[in-house]
This record gives sequence, structure tokens and C-alpha cells, in this order.
Amino acid sequence: MKRITYQRSKLVGQQLKSVQHNLLLVTRLFCSVSLILLVLLGGFSSANAQFVHPGITHKKSDLDRMKYMVEAQIDPWYSSYQTMVADSKSSYDYVVQGDVSFTELGRDDGTNYSAWNSDIRAAYYNAICWYVTGDTRHADKAVEIFNAWKNLTNVTSGGTYALSGGIGYIMIEAAEIIKSTYSGWATADIDAFKAMLVYPGYSTTTIPTGTKTFYWNSYKGDAARHGNQGLSAWRTVMAMGIFLDNEIMYERALRYIKGLPHRSDDLPYPSGPNTSVALLSSTEYADTYSFTAGTSIEDYGFDEVMTNYIWENGQCQESSRDQQHTAFGIGLLTSMAEMAWNQGEDLYAHSDDRLLLGLEYNMRYNVSAIQSYDDQPSAWEPTVASGEFIQRFDRTGRWFSKAISPDGRGDFSSTRPVFEMPVAHFYGRGLKTAEEVKWITRARDKAIELSGYELAGWSNDAIGWGGLTARRPDYCYGDPISGFDSNGLPMYAMNLLPTIEAENFDYAELSREGRVYHDVNAVNTGGAYRTAEDVDIETCTEGGYNLTDIESGEWVTYTLYVPETAEYAISMRYAASQAGGTVKLSFAGEETTSEVAVPFGSPNSTGESDWQTATITSNAVLYKGVQSLKVSFGGVSNAFKVNNFSLVKSGIAKQEQTINFFTIPYKVVGSDDFDPAATASSGLAVSYASSNTSVATIVDGKVHVVGVGTTTITASQAGNESYFAAPNATRVLTVVANNTASVSLPTVADTYVNGGSTSTNYGAATSLVTKGGATGRYAYFKFDLSSLTGPVVSAKLRLYQRTSYIEERSVYDVADDSWTETEIIWNNKPAYENERATISTSKATWNEWDVSSYVAQEYNNDKVITMVVINPSASSTAGIDFYSKEFGSNAPELVVTCYNGSPTAVETVQNSSSSVYPNPASGIVYVSLSDYDSSADGFTASLFNSLGVKIDEIDSIHSNTVPFDLSSLENGMYFIQIRQGDKQFSHKVLKR
Repeated sequence: MKRITYQRSKLVGQQLKSVQHNLLLVTRLFCSVSLILLVLLGGFSSANAQFVHPGITHKKSDLDRMKYMVEAQIDPWYSSYQTMVADSKSSYDYVVQGDVSFTELGRDDGTNYSAWNSDIRAAYYNAICWYVTGDTRHADKAVEIFNAWKNLTNVTSGGTYALSGGIGYIMIEAAEIIKSTYSGWATADIDAFKAMLVYPGYSTTTIPTGTKTFYWNSYKGDAARHGNQGLSAWRTVMAMGIFLDNEIMYERALRYIKGLPHRSDDLPYPSGPNTSVALLSSTEYADTYSFTAGTSIEDYGFDEVMTNYIWENGQCQESSRDQQHTAFGIGLLTSMAEMAWNQGEDLYAHSDDRLLLGLEYNMRYNVSAIQSYDDQPSAWEPTVASGEFIQRFDRTGRWFSKAISPDGRGDFSSTRPVFEMPVAHFYGRGLKTAEEVKWITRARDKAIELSGYELAGWSNDAIGWGGLTARRPDYCYGDPISGFDSNGLPMYAMNLLPTIEAENFDYAELSREGRVYHDVNAVNTGGAYRTAEDVDIETCTEGGYNLTDIESGEWVTYTLYVPETAEYAISMRYAASQAGGTVKLSFAGEETTSEVAVPFGSPNSTGESDWQTATITSNAVLYKGVQSLKVSFGGVSNAFKVNNFSLVKSGIAKQEQTINFFTIPYKVVGSDDFDPAATASSGLAVSYASSNTSVATIVDGKVHVVGVGTTTITASQAGNESYFAAPNATRVLTVVANNTASVSLPTVADTYVNGGSTSTNYGAATSLVTKGGATGRYAYFKFDLSSLTGPVVSAKLRLYQRTSYIEERSVYDVADDSWTETEIIWNNKPAYENERATISTSKATWNEWDVSSYVAQEYNNDKVITMVVINPSASSTAGIDFYSKEFGSNAPELVVTCYNGSPTAVETVQNSSSSVYPNPASGIVYVSLSDYDSSADGFTASLFNSLGVKIDEIDSIHSNTVPFDLSSLENGMYFIQIRQGDKQFSHKVLKR
């Protein structure tokens, strides 16, 4: 564990290490003396050691990353944050539920429990919001919550002491952030809060009697229950140790999880082993026994020990119980591993990566049940026969595992968020390959597909929101620092422009070489500053430190925040002793420069003490957001030294943009002017043009119908100082005479899916529920368009609302029509995209959405259409119910108006000596005309749609090959007619 000394021994800097070692001994002696001076009633022994603060789950650099990614509006950080702040508990106007008069809290009997669960989330959310926004009202709200609970003297339990103590964790997490980043929490109030956590007083020798709070419910885990219960307690003990700067308390949790005996200066752990007595119950998955507690072996270690919870094959102690509790237990271990990592201990890698083994085993079983892969086409079923399941008693002697339980299998997407954090560690920190973290990555991505970015954990299980709090940008394997404190601990802080100090390359707790830097010798030859690491650093003659002894092939990385997408001039403060050295820059894994020669000789640097500034590039395009900068050195070794780097905006970098343009349904002469609804990805306004002004013109940004015929509507966006012009997008508009008829199509399948019950099918429901929030409800509808008598002019989805709320609901298109009403559930629901229409609903009546464009598109395709109705607001949880077809009356319907006019006759006699290719076609189609005399009078080629409306024509052709561009046309059947003198032939061509 890192306190005052670094972990790795070096060949230099031993004198510094000796001093640090002596300081550590003095610190620990002070701790022992402090224990003697223990204040039992409300006091807290210092038992102090040095910890990184904040340092439970979030270091300051982690908070910085959240802040700046939200500021840059980059996902998943931005969207995750927006979803979190939509919760009213994130508001600085939140009404605190706790009260200074509260002295009792009970998880089992419910005393003040709902108030506690609300306040812990509000405290944590406001702590995050304070750091992201800088608004002190959020910090003050968190402080108000802490102070409201500081007078607790009794956390009661009905027997599940570990779970009762474990509920303190999220409040401590919030308090750590505020204490470490905000000066407005009064010292007296902080001390009162600390004392409350260990009431009636912390001790390493005496267990108090009478009322007690969190520590004394948690301090011994749980020797008689499933592992998740004791783990919940140990997580609180570990977090509390960091918050209280109590090394003994912190190590009490850490050592237990690792299966080590208790410290000699601390209370012992529970003894064992227990003895199994009589079989109480039996299922095909597990047997349950009565037991007698044992006391013969001190510090026995029960189900919470990592290697007792995760067995040698990856199977978990609760795998035979259900999958939700298994995920809870693994998530608790992951949370503790992250805390330990932030304090210099690699609990993640304990016992040959036992935690990763358990994560991969559990997620393979769960994810493969709802998603197939090339390497796992069917659900994975670990069995005793296959050697992939172990039959064994757990460490308590109460449960005997017989087979893995399918209870809750696949229901991992929303209630137990345990994926972002381990993926961020193992892969995001560059410790494992994608193959090694395959199943937890698949679980994370499938959960995002099913439920969106990670939300809060259930109740007080996990803090959640990993897309905001845990996700790391690619190649950011270490963490940015601004230096080291007087105890040698890294001071984590984001690198901000314009100046990056060269010696403050990213810090990694462990395994630094090859991840955050590469140095050819395993020693800091300069002997200064970061003596426990390999990069060579010396005291700089300009002040501070500089990189020295730079060898060809070495590199260093920095995590930094670029506030604006722009061109940047990047320079380096250097001193060169000879020519031939080079430097190369890469941002976010992409090479930004080639190798740039480092200048030597007047007027540039002429020696190792002649510090000058060299421009590496004057116009590097950098994109906003937190990212990695990798500086690679080449050429002649030991040619130059580096003091710092400077990045200054030098110009505007334009970005690409695209236009999304939906199908335009047929229009009738006399129709109102309409907006074609094309949108640019930049958000800039789109303008339109019409190729045939006798059919339609553009008036005030809308299409004005003039007469019968076809025209191509071109959508364009010219760009501005930030965006290049977008490629034009086109759609064909067909205007017809008023010869239309309407038809009402019944839904052929309708149902809804439920994010709160992910494996339940609602195909027979008489009401279709739509709802936002963490456990949303989506209503799906499928219609058959094959009976339509002609092209679509307009279409409306009509649903009859049963409930009395008035809220917005949106219709999105769904490309996958293969779902069935009796099989669709939350876990296999088809994906949706493209919002087509949004309305405010009306109670107890019909509601209508204009879906003309989407229906016209699908009529030109396979003539089957799926739509989903969703609450567009994630924060609103009001349910809007619509009647389904199973209700009988007021069933969903799609009212479509079609054009029924007769197409112009187009002769389709085939010319045996001509051909059309390719056919079907998606872009250019060619007509080969070998029988035509190209030396004679030219011929004419015309393109018609299926109704005989002419779309395009080419006159006076003197070639045997005629091209037509179909790329802007809708899918469907077209005709190409060739005329020369009295010859006339037509060819069918299918656009798709």
C-alpha cells in the first residue's frame, strides 16, 4: 500500500527512500501513541497515515475528467451527466429529508431509512454537480445533508449487521469529495460527522456495548451469510478508513478481502470454521444446511474473502443462488479494488486476477443468454460434466452449490451497474487486451444498448453513473498530476493549456513502464523529483525540473484538456547539446506530426544550458475534450533536454457536417407549403432548392407546390467559420392531381417492453405502457403496408390514451421488423433511431402523430413498418397508457392517404439486343443499345417512375451507352424509355 514511500525499489534515490522510511516509522509510532490516547465516547483516534484525497472512488483528476468532458459535451460523460442532473435529488433546491433530531437509523425496521436513502443520493449527486459546475450552492446542499445526520447514535439491525453498516458507504463517498474540494464545510461539523460514523468511539482493543453506528455494524463483516452482505460492510470500512485517514481501519478491510490475518494492533476477525449440521432445504441448484459456529481458527475468513467469493474457475459463491446477488457481490469487490488502486494497492490483480476471472465468468453466463456472438453462438451453460462448474460448500458451511442458477439471468442491464468501472480499469488503463476483457465489455455494451448509459445502482448498492464517473478516454492509461505533496503522494489534477510541464507526465499507480512512458533504462539517471520512476529528470537551471538523458525511442504521455476544436501552435522549451534529435506528437492515439527535427545552433539552442523555444507545429488540428498527448523522441540520443510544452490556439479548425434528409411523400396540387425537415449534423439551418419550378418552388424556406410532375429537392448547408459546407442531399418530390383515398390499417402486432422487468413479455396486454426514468416502458407497433393502393401522400399513427396524464411522447423508426408480439422483451427489443414526430398527448381520446415520411419510405421498401413510442424525457416517470389491439375497441391504427391515379402508359417491349445493368441498381444504371445507329439522328432516353411520371430525360444522344443516376430516387420500380424515329423500347429497372 502506498503511503509515504513508492512501491518500486530503484538503483538511485536510496537516500531519499531511507528518509521516507524513517518518516513512515515515525508516523506509525505516532499512530500507536494515538491509539493509547483513544477517546471512546464520540472521539476518533487519529491512527493516521497519509492517503490520497479525494481518494475513495474518485481522485481529483477523475473529477476533473468529468468536469471537462461535460463542458466539452462529449459522450458518454455529457449524456450520463444530463440524465443524472434530471433527477431532482441533484438540485441544490432539494429538500433534505434528514434532521438533526434524528438519532436512529434502521435498515431492517425502516426507521428513517427512506430519508437516508434519498439523502445519500442527493449528497453524492450534489457533490458531483458542485465539482462539475463550480456552483457552491450544490456543495452547500451536500453539507446541509451531512449536518442533518451528524447526530446519529444508533444504526439498528434486525440481525443483518453487515448490511446495516454497509448503507453508510454512499454518504461517505459524498463527504470525501466535499471535504477534499470545498472549504465551506466547517471543521467542527466535519469532526461531528466523523465521530458519528464510529459512534460511540473508535477502538482497536475494545468492542463497545449499547448503541452504535456504522463502523461497529461493519467492522467484522458477516461470518454466517452470503458474501455480498459482508462485502457491503467491508466496502464501508475501507471507504471510512480513507475518509478518516485511518490506516488501521483501511487495512482492516483490505487485509480481510485478501485473506490475511488481522493487524497485531487491531481487533481480530471472526473465527471459524463453522460445522454443517442438518439439511434444511434443497433445490436443483443448492442445498441449505443448519450450522454450528466454530471458534478454533482465528481470522478464519468467510465468504467475503475474494478467493472465497470467486472460486478458482471464476464461479462465484452466490452463482447457485441467483445472478443479481452475484453481480452485487462482484460489484462490491470491484468498488473496493478501485479504492485500493487509488491508494496504491493493486487489489484488482490479487490472486492472479481473480476478480477479472469472476467478472468474465459471470458475464459470459449472463450476456450469452440474450446475445449470440461468432465465438459464442449459443448460451453458455457451465456444468459439472464440462468441468466448468464446481460443486462445493461455501465458507460458512450453510450452502452447498450444485448447479448455476438461472434466476435473474440476463437481467443485468439496469439494476446492478458493475461494468463501466472494471472495463475502465483493465482496458481503459491499458492493463489487459480487448480479448481478456471480452465479456465485461460485451456486458457493458449490451447494457447500453438495452438501457442506455449506466444509471444509479439499486437502492444503496452502487453509486452507478459509470459512463460519467469511470469511463476513460482512449489511451489515457495513467492520470494527470501537478506534482507531489510533502509526503511524496501524487497531486492529481488535469493538465490545462497553455503550458504542460515535461516532468509531470502521467502517473500510474503500478506497471508504469510501457503504459504511461517508455524509458530504456530502469532508473532515473537525473536523480531528481520522481526518483521512484524510470524517466530521467534533473533540476532545471530555469527553475523546476526538466527531462534529461533522452534516448531515441523513449516516450512520455500526458492527459490534458483541449477546450476548443481548433488549430494549435505547439512549441517546446528545450536545450540542445547537439543536432540530430527529433520529436513527434500524437493526440488521442493519432499521429499529429511526423518526426520534427529539434533545432541546434544559433539562433536556436547552442548548449545544454541554453534554453530556447522551438515550434514543433504551427497548425495542429486538435479536438476538444480530455485526451492523451504522447511525445515520442527519436534521432540522436542525448541531443536535447525538455523543460515544458506550450499549446496555443493559432486558428480555426473547421469540422465536417452531413445532412439527414427523409423521404418526401407524394403531395397533392394545392397542398400547404411544407418543411422537408432535413437537418444538418452541425445544427445549422438547412436551405432548399427545387430543380423544376413548374412543380415546386421554395418560399420562406418551405416547399411551395405549383403543379403536377416531379422535381428534385436539394437540401444544402453552406457551412460557417466552424463547419465545412455539407454534401448536398436530395429527395424526389412527386406532385399529383387530387385523386386520393384513405385507408385505416390495423396493427398486426403491438406490445410494450419494461426496463424494470427485462425478461417479461407483454404481448397479451390490453394496455401499452410508455414511461421514462431508469426503468422505461416502450410501446412497439408493426403494420403491413402491402394492401396500400398507391404511393403515400400522408400517414398518421393513431393511439387512444387510457390514462389521464398529459406528457410528450415521440415516435421513432425501427429498422428490424423481425420481432414477434409473443417473444419481444426488454432484453431483445429491436433498436430504434430517427425521431419522426413528437406530440403532447391528450387524455381519454385519440392521439395522432404525423409519420408520413417514414411510411412513404417503408412503402418503397419491404412494405412492413415498425414504430416505437417513447417518452423523450428520461427524468419523467409518469406513465401514459394506450389501448392495444387486445383491448378490442379503440385499437391502434395507421391512417394512410394514397394516390390512386392511373400511371401514364409506358410501353415495356424488351429489345433483345439491349440491356440494363446493373439491375437492381442503387446508383448509376446503364442502358446498352447495340442496335441503335449512333451516326444517325440522336435518340432520346427518358426515366419514368412507376406511375408514368417523367423524372429525367436526355436528348440527342449519340452513344450506345446511356447512364441514369438513381441515387437520389426512392427505392422502387422505374422505367427507361428509348426513342429514335419510329423505334421505341422500354426497360424496367429496380432501384434499391
